[in-house]
Amino acid sequence: MVSDVLLTILTVVFALMVVFSKKTVVAAFSLLMTLLVVAMIYFQLGAVFLSAVQVLVNAGAIAILFVFVMMLINLDQFANNRE
Repeated sequence: MVSDVLLTILTVVFALMVVFSKKTVVAAFSLLMTLLVVAMIYFQLGAVFLSAVQVLVNAGAIAILFVFVMMLINLDQFANNRE
């Protein structure tokens, strides 16, 4: 029961960090953590295969792809244009 509440709170906190973060790297890391906590919830419910798919597909591929794209577009050059 306590772990259910803890995982739910962690999921909500990391999801809010994705939405309200000013830095894109922090938002991508928060997205990765949100997906991993959701995988923990699936594991706790007994859906081991769904948990593994969540980690491999979402956390492994999508979040790493976001970080790779951020490195490619070099967001530092766009920071000066905002001012």
